[in-house]
This record gives sequence, C-alpha cells and structure tokens, in this order.
Amino acid sequence: VFRSFDNMGRKNRRNKGTNEWRQDSNAPNKKPKNAWDDAKGKRGDYAELERVNEKFEAYYKAQQIIPEEEWPLLLQSYRTPLPSTFRITSFGPFAAHLKKELLTHGFRASDAALATETSTSSSSSSSSASASSSSSDTSSSTESFEINGEKIQPPTPLPWYPDHLAWHTQVPRKAFREHPELASFHRFLVAQNDQGNITRQEAVSMIPPLFLNIEPHHTVIDMCAAPGSKTTQMLEMLHLGAGKEIPKGVVIANDADEKRCYMLVHQTQRLQSPNIMVTNHEAQAFPTIDIPLSSSPSSDSSVSSSSSSPLSSSSDTSATNAKRNILSIDRILCDVPCSGDGTLRKNPDLWRKWHPSFGVSLHKLQLRIALRAARLLKVGGRMVYSTCSMNPLENESVVMELLRQTKGALRLVDVSGELAGLQRRPGMTKWRVCDRTSTWYDSFDQVQNPFRAKLYASMFAPTQEEADAAGLTRCVRVYPHQQDTGGFFITVIEKVAPIPVDNVPAKAPAEKSQAQANEVLANDEEQADNSVSVPSPVEEARDEENEAEDKGKGKEEPKPTEGNNEADKGKKKRGQWHGEEPFLQVPATLAPDLAKIKEYFGLGEAFPWHLLMCRSERAPKLYLVSPRVNDVLLGNKTGKLHLINTGLRIFQRHDKHDGDPSRKPKRADQSSGDPAAMEGADLCPYRICQDGLKWMLPHITKRVAYICHKDLVVLLKENNPAHFMLTFETANALREISSGTMVFVVKENRDPSVPPRPVHSSEGMVFAAWKGKDAVRLFLSKNEMSSLRNIFVPEMLEKKDAERIEKQKARM
Repeated sequence: VFRSFDNMGRKNRRNKGTNEWRQDSNAPNKKPKNAWDDAKGKRGDYAELERVNEKFEAYYKAQQIIPEEEWPLLLQSYRTPLPSTFRITSFGPFAAHLKKELLTHGFRASDAALATETSTSSSSSSSSASASSSSSDTSSSTESFEINGEKIQPPTPLPWYPDHLAWHTQVPRKAFREHPELASFHRFLVAQNDQGNITRQEAVSMIPPLFLNIEPHHTVIDMCAAPGSKTTQMLEMLHLGAGKEIPKGVVIANDADEKRCYMLVHQTQRLQSPNIMVTNHEAQAFPTIDIPLSSSPSSDSSVSSSSSSPLSSSSDTSATNAKRNILSIDRILCDVPCSGDGTLRKNPDLWRKWHPSFGVSLHKLQLRIALRAARLLKVGGRMVYSTCSMNPLENESVVMELLRQTKGALRLVDVSGELAGLQRRPGMTKWRVCDRTSTWYDSFDQVQNPFRAKLYASMFAPTQEEADAAGLTRCVRVYPHQQDTGGFFITVIEKVAPIPVDNVPAKAPAEKSQAQANEVLANDEEQADNSVSVPSPVEEARDEENEAEDKGKGKEEPKPTEGNNEADKGKKKRGQWHGEEPFLQVPATLAPDLAKIKEYFGLGEAFPWHLLMCRSERAPKLYLVSPRVNDVLLGNKTGKLHLINTGLRIFQRHDKHDGDPSRKPKRADQSSGDPAAMEGADLCPYRICQDGLKWMLPHITKRVAYICHKDLVVLLKENNPAHFMLTFETANALREISSGTMVFVVKENRDPSVPPRPVHSSEGMVFAAWKGKDAVRLFLSKNEMSSLRNIFVPEMLEKKDAERIEKQKARM
C-alpha cells in the first residue's frame, strides 16, 4: 500500500498521467478507431450512439424554454439528422444560372448543367431548342425519388432567405456519400463550393448576418469568425451593393486560434475579394484600429488616388507621418463560443458530453466578448450577439448584464418584422440557475459556499419590470422543431450613445493579449468604454490576468540584435505572437518593374497603383487591397493588429526574376522552356495571377484573347494543348500575341463591345494563362483544375466515381 502511494509522488512524476489499463496500440486484435464494421454497416461509433441525455431533458424542462406539449416534437427533431443546406454566392457571376438549374432540375441540376456545358453550338436556334427541351423535362426531373424505401424531396429554397439564394434538402450531408443515386449532385455541390459559387452552411447559421444590414461602405468585424461561413456571407453583402466596383468597406474576420485563422483564409479566398482581413486575437482583447487621419472613412479620401504611386518619381510620405485616429466600426458580429446544444443534430457526440455546467463556465467569457464589442462599436452602429445554444445563462442573462453595464448606451432592436417566413420565439424573461449538484436557485442570495465562487449575480433573471424595460422579448429564439433546423439565439443591438464613465474600477481591465500595452485610446468615448465597471466574472478574470502579468515582470527585454528589423517580424519568437510577414507599401525601387507591367498589359490610368501591397522588399508577389484595408495597413505600423492575411495576389515574379540570386530558377513559368517564352518573361518580370484577375480585367487592354466554351473544355482536358487543338478563331488570336503571360475570357461572340449572352454557364469566366511558341496552358492550381473539371468535363471523373460506387455497393 505504501509503495502504491509512493508511486504517486515525485519519484514517479515522469509516469504521471499514464493509464495502465490502456490497450496496447500494437495489439494484434485492435481495430482502428474509424474502421468499417460489417455488423453495424457504418463507419465509426455514431451508428449505435443513443441520442438521449437525461440531464439535458431535465434542465430545459425546468427552464420551460417551450410549452410542455411541444417537448415530444423538439426531442424528435433533435434525434433526427440535420438536413443539408447551402447558400448561393449572391455577387457571383453564376447566381442566376444556379438558381435556374435548381428550380428547374432539382437533384438533377448537375446533370442538366453539365449537359448544357458539353453542348458546342452557340447559334440562337440551337439555344432555343435546348431551352425548350429543358423546360419539357422540368416536371419529371423535379419529382421526388426513393432511397432505401424513403421518399426524398428535391431541394427547395428556404422561405425566409432573400432572393431564393439559400436552399435545403431533407437528405443528410453524410447520405450524399453513401448513396450512388446522389453522387452526381454531391459532386456538383463540392465543385461549386470549391469555386466559391456556393457555400455549404447550416440554415440557422445564416440568420445573424442578415440582421446586420451591411452596406458596401461599412467596416465589419466578425469577433469569433472560424470556420468562416458567416464571414463569407457578410463579405457577399458588402459586395452586393457595390456592383462590379471594389467596395469601400472591409470585413475583419478574427479568431483566437491561429490554426483556425488559416481555415478562415482558405474559406474566404474562394470569393476572391480584396475586402477581407483575417486577424488573430482573443475576441475580448481585440484592439482598437488606427488609421491615418487624412484617410477618415467618413470621407471619400480613402478611395481617391491621391496616395503616392510607386510609378511616380518622388515618394509622398505624408500618409506615414500623419496623425492617427481610430477606425469607426459600423457592424459587429459576436457569434461567441457556447455549449452548442443547438447543434445536437449535426454533432451527435454532444449527447453524451452535455452537462448543465457548460453554460455556467462560458458565461463570463461570453460577457467579456460582448462588452468588448460594445466598446468598439461606433454610436449608431449595430451589433448582433448570437449563440448556437438554448441556455438562457449564455443568452438572455449575457444580454441583460450587457445592458446594465453600458447604462443606456445600448438598446435592443425589434426585428420581428424582418425575414418574413422565419418562425421564431421571443426571448425569455424568467429562468433559473443550477449548480453541479443540480440544486436550483432563483436568486444569487440563495447561493451558498462553495458555489458562490462559480455562480455570479449576472447569471440570474432580472425582475419583470427590468426585463420589460430592457425589451428582452425582442431577442430571437429558433428551435429545431419549428422549421426542421438547428437551434439558435440571436439578439440585435444598436449603440445609441457613448458608454458613460461611471464607477471607474481601481484597475483597468487587463486583457490576455499583448495588444493591451500598445492600445492608445484616441477620444473620450474610447476612454469611457474602457473604464466601465464590470461584473464579478469579469473581475475574477481580470485578477487572473493581472496575476499572470505580474509573473511576467522582472524579465529583461530582449536586446536588439542585427536581426531585429522589419524583415524579422514574421520570425517566431518564444512567448510572443510570431504571426506573419507584414504588408508593406510597394517600395519606390520597384518603379521600373511596375512600368514594364503597365506597358506589357496596357493598364489604364485608372488602375489603383496606390492599393498595391507586398510582404518584403523583394516583392515576389503583389497584392490588391480595398481602400479601407489600405488605411488599416498604413495605420498598423506598430503591428498592434495581428494580421494573418489580406488582399488578393494579382502579380507574381517569374522565378528567374525573383531577386534572390541564391535560388535556382525553375521552369514553372515557362512553357517547355522555349526561348520565346523566356523572352516574354524578360519583357515583363511579373506574370498575372488568377486570384484577383476579375478585378484586374477592366484595366487590361493588351494580351487578352476571347475563347469559346469548346476551347475551355480543351484547356481543362489537356495539360499543355497545342494551338491547333483550339478553335480556328482562337488559334488566329494567339498568333497576334507574343509568348508570355496572358488572359483568356470565355465569350461566345468574341466581341468585347457586345454584352455576353449566357449560352453556357462558363460565359464571362476569366483565366490567367501562359502562351508558349506552340502550346498554351492555364495558370490554375491542382484543386482549381479538379473542381473545374468536375463542372465542365465530368467524363474525366466517371471512371473514378464508378470505382467508388462499386466499393460502396460491396459494403452495403
């Protein structure tokens, strides 16, 4: 016995945490965790997972979130798989085409679209015949069909989402991969998602951005953005009202997890927008953003071309030396971390994990994030607080305490008249709080030790008079059984006045981010916001942070070395945010190269040279940013804003011109290494990139060739097709263009002055390409080529799909 206790002490510390009962990973009979089980017929453990949690049912019945008679419907809905939903990109070039295909053909939209793509006729007679045949098939193609004896209805638009841009189907997401009948439609969704034409997103997750009423000139912050579906939705709204112009505003997508920030980058890059910034901060410590005083968002100076251009002989540094002011935030989305019990339908593993204490442990973090958002928001701005939880401790109690602490500066907005067709319930005004022992309390006075350290007064329900005055019933609750969705909570908040300076705490709230030391408040409102009193959970968190800060005192600052310069900001330093290389203005030494770019592509005088950025002095890549993003970058000289990524790559140096003599030039930018192509690289040291090409096209007057859909199919099928493999008109056009980087535009009539006619869904697409002496190819990544082949050249994937379907049938 004494030996056992001894083994638990310091002498055996290196074995601490080991589990002697754990099965050996090399055991001969051990199966992989996600191995296929013939007895279950499905992969993994979800097939036998029981969707029952007695604590969940007891907790929410006690809270009376819905009438007693609706409980069977709610539980039945929670225990069924979540329908599949997706959203069409509103400002994308194919929004109208996709809506038409879905309305006309349902699950066979992919087949119908691909049949249209493979047609090579462009005459009006054949087009009308194709249209008539498509309409004749409408009645049969939109009918439901059966899978395993269950009738499946075709996709239908969500009744409350504007312009039929959001769709749902009863088929669960996993069923698309399990049933061969839906393989074509699944391939269609994946390919369109990769191209940024649609976004697969849960229905209730689409609601919060719609209540923000975003306009093209707005500055928007998504405080907890990952994985990014709401961010892309807000980005679409920013572009929707701007037409084909670059909007003035910006969407700042923030997340505390650096790895999830790169997920955000991947998600937002599909939309190819220069108006997105991805940052890495804890939401409760998000810093104020400095911009040059001369570039106030309230004026149009932020979009003028008065900033210095790298092509000019003298560099104007007035923007660099100007005083800074704080960027006004028009809209904020606070979709805070939560217990997530509204997602039980898509996260079945949560059934066995859920516990009432989840809401208690998250309350203080949610309140701190909401308070920080309120401080950042400008007077007259709008913010949305939302969770995917049904727990009032995470919802109404946070909103109520937020209103108390801001002392009349915020008001709840009545949105009952918005989004007609959305079934919803008003916010709760009464609820109770329980501890880990399932003891219920109606007020904080009833709480005894040791639970007074874990439960806070801000968690408890207000009096009925206080709830009525605050308008808590203006909060929105969406339950799964109402419209076959997940569960969600949404509150729309408007800032009507500066947050007053009252009850200044002895210590300013400390944040866990190093941005605290750099933050400088620029006006009285900002000082008022940061001096507001905070409830006990925030005070507790503040004490913990101050203690952590005190522990760090006494450490010497690193002495400057030869490597401590601007170029070393992207290097990882222990204990500091290592981040990414900063975005810099294009140096004046690059003016000769930019002059070659201007001449090579025939860029007009209206080209926004002042919106170009790079990430090093060598400038191997040039990025296009929006006017507001440019202001933020100019004001972020101290690196206070932890920026992960922004802008669109529009130009990239050829390898032989990368400026680094230590690197050997590759042949990636040359077509078969022929001398003519090498000469093209000498004429212009940069090639054009696919990412920002659609924003560049209006400024390009040279090296553009118009191709038909048949040419596009050839370019996708072949890696380096010869000129003679393309149509006669395209081959002749290529003879007039010298070897080097160029642009292809899909346009059947090939006349730039004639508006495009939507004969194919590829009409109007643009591609960066390289023209060699005898061959040509597209500058696309493997993933881009694969998704485009999915859409336009499906026969290349038929063999692969057939093999996958046979394997699935053998397992069933």
